Order: sequence, then structure tokens, then C-alpha cells
Amino acid sequence: MRTSSSRPSSRHAARVSALVAIALCAFTPIAVSAAGAPSGSTPRGAVGDALRSWIDANGDAGVELEGVYLGEHDGVAAAYRAGGATRRDVGVFAASGGLDAGEAYVSVPWSLVLSAETVGARRPALGALLTQLRAEYGADEKSALMLALLHERFASPEDSPWRDYLAALPAPGDDDGFDATTRWSPASLRELRGSLALDDAIADQARVRAVHKGFTARVFEANHAGATKKTVQRLFPPRAATLAATEWAWSVVHSRASRVPGKGLAIVPLADMINDADAVELEARARARGKEKGVSETDFEKDFVVYDATHDRAAVYAKRDYRAGEEVTERYGDWSDADTLLSAGYVRGVRDGVSEADGEVSVSCVAVSLGASPELSPEPERAREDARAADALKDHGFEVPWRACLSPAMRGSRDAKRVAKWASIVAENNPEEDANATTAALSGEEKDAERRAGGARGGGVLLRALDRRLALYPTSLEHDEDALRMYREQLERAVLRTRELEEAEEGDENEKDEKVAEARRSLVVARRAALATALRAREKRALAATRASLAGDAGGDIFAWADAASPTRFRNSGHENSENSDSKDEL
Repeated sequence: MRTSSSRPSSRHAARVSALVAIALCAFTPIAVSAAGAPSGSTPRGAVGDALRSWIDANGDAGVELEGVYLGEHDGVAAAYRAGGATRRDVGVFAASGGLDAGEAYVSVPWSLVLSAETVGARRPALGALLTQLRAEYGADEKSALMLALLHERFASPEDSPWRDYLAALPAPGDDDGFDATTRWSPASLRELRGSLALDDAIADQARVRAVHKGFTARVFEANHAGATKKTVQRLFPPRAATLAATEWAWSVVHSRASRVPGKGLAIVPLADMINDADAVELEARARARGKEKGVSETDFEKDFVVYDATHDRAAVYAKRDYRAGEEVTERYGDWSDADTLLSAGYVRGVRDGVSEADGEVSVSCVAVSLGASPELSPEPERAREDARAADALKDHGFEVPWRACLSPAMRGSRDAKRVAKWASIVAENNPEEDANATTAALSGEEKDAERRAGGARGGGVLLRALDRRLALYPTSLEHDEDALRMYREQLERAVLRTRELEEAEEGDENEKDEKVAEARRSLVVARRAALATALRAREKRALAATRASLAGDAGGDIFAWADAASPTRFRNSGHENSENSDSKDEL
């Protein structure tokens, strides 16, 4: 999985009682109030109360929500949801006075940012242990932050300055609190068949177990110099040394931590409540900056949580003006749809649980494993060809197989040129279609013709790779959309059933608890199936659109596709002499 410059969370439901909201957060939310609310306010309920307590307790230290408030979402179930309020997904919204571009709307003193550094400074024994581990095993920011979380959650629940904040998060061992794939059952994971996200999810689950095994051997049960076993147990009591606790810390770090420039990996309370920006928000920012639609996402990566050295604080600044009640979101970074599901348990931009509005195609890239040749074969001659292509690819710095992330929006980018380089190397090492060995002696016109032929061969390589990738899915796009409608109906029934059981005042309490637990399990299963199906559908659209852009206006020419040029422009200008040639080093 690719790392991101900033990785907060957008899934903020807490306990099982919030599962109605969790089940519906796969769908595009709407703000609860177009008029906004007072600056700094928080929603009713356990999550809002815990956050309110943390803000009030640290207001004098400099914790601020300025021009915004923490609010809740209503999902697509709003029309049929009845009865008392349930805790919903939390987001950040512009307050009643609106929010101005450039305003620091979240501010947290650095001493109250949750990091290995700040926790270690407050807990000298823990700080010494983390220093020792770093000296023995090397720097590992994620593991150090996980250990800091485990200590504050389990060893210091009463005196931790983050006690109220941690109370607003999903509880350890609560299978409903996180929808990241590390907590998915094998049955839920099977819904990801066809997507490389399945391999990544299985690898992540194994990785969490490996991290827990490492913690046990190196921390929880190790004999540390200068630290008795009793000291280590005070730092990490038995309840902190369980696999469930490690899974909890992993989920929190992956879904809520931000990489703050100049400071490293940290969890910034309140900033982690800001949801991920969608395409509509990015377009709004582009317009605000006077840029055209389709502005590079990398323009926003550096702008999320920053360290303000003047005031020694973490701060988030508004990127544009927001109307009262409008949700304020931030771009987390260069995450694909698979990345958001794996790390934070959501799929960006899915609307109504069925498909994107107006047939919109996700511009998110889709992972494709590219081998050494367009087709693998047990035949000795083809095996030798594969080996020759693999050697040539390795000589040019490619891994074999190579995982590329393809997108219909990548044409003309350096990534597209890298893909074209891969395809051309594979094509050149196919003796049936080998390039002319005497290219150097050809005339300019003959070189251009040979170059076009190479582009067609490379385009054929990539087209076959895309076809094989699409053939891996066990379902069609139409089947996925039908399945999403079915899962939505299941979610609706499970929501209503859960509410009925929770509000029932008569009957045996033990029997009621069992029925409520079963209804909640149904919610979890249906939501995760919907998320996996939504991911499959989006990946298919993106792959099909990438294929169409190569086979259509690029005429099957890999070089024209990579340059975002038409075959006509390519033929008339010649690839080597076309404009912006300095950016074509990959070709």
C-alpha cells in the first residue's frame, strides 16, 4: 500500500450503538444543518460528549475549533429512520458565521498531539523503553506510535491527557467500530475477489499478527536492560498485550494518523475528525484558486495538518471559503479506492450505494500486477522469452512482476510514461514482433514508422494485461450494481430491526441482547459486502475507461496514450521532437 503525506480518518463511529450510522456511511452523507451551528460546538451523544470534555479540559492550553463545529451526518437511511437519535458519523462543518480561506480552523498545542515523542516526554519510563527499542531494532514510527497508544489507553486510562479523546474512538475489541479490512472475516474478504485489494487485505491481517508477535517478544515479555518485568507490565498491563489491543492500535494509527511535515507520524485530535475530500470538493478548490477542472491532487497533499512553529501547535487551515453548514474536508493524499478501504474502511465517492452520479468514472488508480510478458506459457521457448523480458525489465529498474496503478486520468503523466516504458520493453523482447535491429540505420521517416509500430505492439501488451485483469473479477458490473441494491435493502432491514430490538421495553433481557447482537452482526456483514462490491464496481469502471482511452483516441498506440496525444499528432510531429520532450525521459 502506498504511504500518504497525511492519513487521518473519515470513519468516526464509536460503539455498536452507532452501527446504524456505520452501516450507512458507505453512501454519500449530507450535512445535518444548512444553517450551521455555533463555532466549537459538538453533537449530542457519547462521542460528542467525550470530545466536548476533551476540548473544555484543554481550552486554556490552546485547543480550538475556530469557525467550525463538529456535526453529524444523515445517510441515505434518513427517510426511513424513526424514533430517537442515534450516534452518526462525525464530520467538521463551517459554523453559522461561515469559514474564510486561510483561517486556522483546528488548532492543537503540540504537547497535546498524540505521538511517540509527546507521550514519551510525559512518561519517562515509556520514553526510555522506546529509545532502547529504537537503538536495538531501528526507527519504526508506526510501531512506536502504536505502543504509545496502547500505554495511554490501557496503562494510564485515568490520568492520560487524551482520556476523553480516546473515549470518543471505537473501543478495543469492538468489531463494529472499524471497517478497515484488518478486522474482516474470511467470508467478507471473499467479496473482494478479483481485486488486488484482497491480496493486500490478507497480507495486512498477517502483518498485524506479525506485529503483535514482535511486540510480545520484544516488549511485553522481553527482559529489558534497566526495566524489570513489573515495570514493563505497568507500562503495558495484560489487557494491553492482547492481539485485540494490537489490532485496535493498528486500526487507529492507519485510519487517523497524519504525517506532519517536520514532525513525523502523529494523531492530531479533532483534525482526525475531518473527512476526506471528494471530487466535488477538489473542483471547488480548483475554482477558488482559478485553476481548471482536473487539477493535480498533489497540490493539496502538503496542505493538510501542518506544524506552526511560531505557536508550537498543529494546525489545519481552510483552503477556500465555506458557507455556514457546509462540510469542511481535506484531501488525505494520493490514496486509491483500495487504499481507503484497506486503511480506513470506506470507498470514496460512492453515492446511494449503487453507482457514481451521472456515470462518473473514478479517477482513482487501480492496482494491476504486470508480468514479464503479455501471456505466460509453459512452453520452453516462451519461458525463455519471459526470462529475457524479465531481465530487460530489471535492467531498467522494474520489479518482476511489477505492480502499477492505472487510471483513466493518468495519461500524459510520468506514471503513464513509466507504464509505456514497461509495455515497450515487453514488446521488444517478443521475437515474433521484435523491433528492427537496424533502427539506427533507418531514415527519419522509417524511424517514425518503426516507432509507431513499437507503439502499437506496446499498446497491445497493455490491452491484453487490462483484459486479463478485468477477467479476474467473478462478477459483471451489472451484477455488482444489482448486488449493491440488495445489500442496501439488507442494511435497511437490519437498521430497522436493530432499532426495534433496542427500543423494546418488554421481554427477557438476555434473549433481547442476543437478538440485538445478531442484528448488529447482520449490519456489519451487509456493510462490508457493500463496500467490497462498490470497490469492485469502481475498479471495473476505471480499468474499462483506461482500456477505452488506449484503444480509442490513442488508437492503441502506447506512446500516444502515454503522451495524451492522438495518433495523428504523433505521426505528424514525431515522438522525439514533439513539444515538452524534456518530460518524456521515461520513453
